Amino acid sequence: MVAAVAAGASLLTGVLIAAHAAYGLSAAVALLCGPLIFLNLGVGLALWVPLSFMNTLHFAWSGPSVVAVLLLAAWIGTLSATRQQRAAVLARQRFLVSAIVALLVWSTLSLLWSVDLGRAAESLVDWYVAAAVFFVVATTVSSTHYVRLILLAFVFGGVASVAIGMATTGLSASESALSSASQAAEGRLTGGSGDPNYLAAGAVAGVVIAMALFATTRRAAMRWLLAVCTVILVVGTVASESRGGLLAAGGAAIAALVLFKRQRLLVGTVLAMVVGVALLLFAANPGAWNRVTHFNGGGTGRSDLWRVAWRVGSHNPVTGVGLDNFVAHEAEFVQQPGSLTSVALIADRPHVVHNLYLESFAETGVIGSGLLIALVLGILSSGVRAAKAFDAAGQIELATIARAVVVAEISIFIALFFLSDGPDQRYWILFGIGAALGGLAPRQLQVRQMARGRRVIGPALTRTTQ
Repeated sequence: MVAAVAAGASLLTGVLIAAHAAYGLSAAVALLCGPLIFLNLGVGLALWVPLSFMNTLHFAWSGPSVVAVLLLAAWIGTLSATRQQRAAVLARQRFLVSAIVALLVWSTLSLLWSVDLGRAAESLVDWYVAAAVFFVVATTVSSTHYVRLILLAFVFGGVASVAIGMATTGLSASESALSSASQAAEGRLTGGSGDPNYLAAGAVAGVVIAMALFATTRRAAMRWLLAVCTVILVVGTVASESRGGLLAAGGAAIAALVLFKRQRLLVGTVLAMVVGVALLLFAANPGAWNRVTHFNGGGTGRSDLWRVAWRVGSHNPVTGVGLDNFVAHEAEFVQQPGSLTSVALIADRPHVVHNLYLESFAETGVIGSGLLIALVLGILSSGVRAAKAFDAAGQIELATIARAVVVAEISIFIALFFLSDGPDQRYWILFGIGAALGGLAPRQLQVRQMARGRRVIGPALTRTTQ
C-alpha cells in the first residue's frame, strides 16, 4: 500500500512539475516533509524554519505555505493529547498572550474604517498567520533538544538566504545608491527574502543565535560549522548595505553587554572578532561603507514617509486610518506645511511607512500602537524571566540561550524602526522560542529542587535507619 501511494504521489508530482514548476516543487516539498511532520512535529517544525527565509523565491513560492499548513494540521491533531501541557505554557505567558489577542482583535476591528478593505484583509491574514506561528512554536517546543534544533534551523535559514543572494545578485556594491530611491536595492545583496533590509534583519538575529549555540556546544565539528555560519551571516549583513541592519547590530551588541553581566569579557571578545570581520569586509567594499554611514539621502525617502505617517496618525489619533491603509491616504497629506523632498514616493508611487511603530500609529491609532508596545514588552520580559529562572536552576547554558534570544529579539525590534514587516514569520519563530523557554524554565527549576531534596533527605533517612 505504501509503495502504491508513493508511486501515485510521485506520478502526480511529476505531472505538476511539468505543467507548473512552482506547484510541482511545492508538492515535492509537501511529500518530503509531510510524513516527518506527522511523525514528529518538532522535527517537522525545524524543517520548515529555514523555508521562512525564502518565501519570495519562485521555486518555493508556495512551498513554505504548504509545509506551514501541514504543521498547523498536525498541531491541531495533537491538541487533545497535549492540551494540559500547552495550556500550562500559555498560562505562564498570560500578559503576552493577552497582548497578542488584543492586537489581533483591534486590527480586525480596524477593517470597519478601512477605505481599501482588500489591503486591510490581506494584511490581517498575515498577522493571524504570524500569531499562529507563535502559538505553534511556543507550545510544540517541549524540550531543550528541540530548542537547539529549531535555533540551529534558524541559523541555517539565514545562511541559505545569504547564499542564494550571493548566487543571484553577487556582492558588488552600488556606488550611487544614495542618488535616487529607484536605486535603493541596486548592487545590494537581497537574498531569499527579496529585500536587502529584510535580509539584514534576519542575518543580524542569526549571528546572535549562532554565537550563543557556539558558546553552549562542546562538539568541535558543530563549533566549526557555527563559526562558518557566523562569518557568512556577517558577510550578508555587510553586503546588504542596510542602515537598519547596522543599527540593529549595534543595538544587539549593547544589549548583549547589558544582559550578559558575568560574561562581558567573553562577549566583548566575540564582538571584537565579529566587528573585525565586518571592518575587513567594509574595507574591501568602500561603496557599502559609504552608503551605511551617509544619511544625507534621507534613507531613500524614509524621512518624508515618516513625517507624513505622523501627520496621518495625528489626524486620526484614536483609531488610525485602518490596517495597511496608509498608502491609501498618504497622498492627502503632502500639501501640509513642511518640506518634502521625495513627494513622488508618496503621491505618485505610494510606499509603506518603513517604520512599524509609526505605521501602527498611523493605521491603528494610539490604541493599536499601545498594544504593539505592550506586545514588545511582553516578548522581552518573557525571555528575561526565563533566563533568570534558568540561572536559579543552575542551567547556565540554557540561561545563555535565553539571553541570546532576547538579544536577537531586541535587534529585530530595532530593525523594525526601518521596516514595515511586523508579521514576518521569521521573527515570530524567535518570539515563540522565547515563550517556550519561559515554559521550560520552571520545569528545570523543579528538577533541581527535587534533586536537592533527594541529596538532603537520602542521607537523613540513612542515618535514621542506622
